[in-house]
Amino acid sequence: MVTAHRCFCCLAVCLLSLFVIPFCAVTARAYEKEHLEIPVMCLDVEDLDDHIYSIRITTEDPLAPVPLTDTLMINENGVGHFEIDIDEPGTFVYNVFEPQGDEDDIEYEQTVYTVTVYVETNENDELLYSMSSAVNGRNVKSEEIQFQDRLMDGSNRKKPHTTTLSETVTTTAPDTSASVSETTTATTVTTAAASTTASTTKADGIISYVGQVLTGDRFPAKTLCIVIAASLTVMVGAFALRKKNGDKD
Repeated sequence: MVTAHRCFCCLAVCLLSLFVIPFCAVTARAYEKEHLEIPVMCLDVEDLDDHIYSIRITTEDPLAPVPLTDTLMINENGVGHFEIDIDEPGTFVYNVFEPQGDEDDIEYEQTVYTVTVYVETNENDELLYSMSSAVNGRNVKSEEIQFQDRLMDGSNRKKPHTTTLSETVTTTAPDTSASVSETTTATTVTTAAASTTASTTKADGIISYVGQVLTGDRFPAKTLCIVIAASLTVMVGAFALRKKNGDKD
């Protein structure tokens, strides 16, 4: 009886451990959720103003956290974000692409971006993540996830391109020959007048100088000395010549 009781207790402990140990393990791996966003940019579609992009995100990893939405509707020249809540470390791979639409005159973007999310823990047991993306599964890294559709040339929605013609206006310049002649004549007259004025000014200057000498307003001492010296010389010469003629007589 005692042996059976012991066996029963051991079996109960084993069964209980099957429930308690996994629960403790799960509790030990519980992390605070980290929210990440994958930005997607949709570019302008030439000649089309109301285009809307439909962008999808998928994953083949069953353990990868599921995005809050798997489809973004983004207007051209707009930006959207795929949002994911991460609650455990790991490496998770997603594909971001634009599926073929139902507009026959649109050439849809064929690029597929492979986005890899790396989630680690730090010393405080907090989740840290980083992301990288590759184009069409190749190792070529892409800094941005962006899509650009194109409107086909034969579409009736394509805006016509207008060419602006510039009109050249020829303006005939007025005849300026008469003005030139008049200017030349005026210049000649001005030159003659200037010459007459200069001559008149010079004559007036001589007359004014003589008048000043006569009136004593300007006394030319140097000139007077020269005149006196010349007169004395003439007088001495005349006296000597007269005496010589007297001696001969």
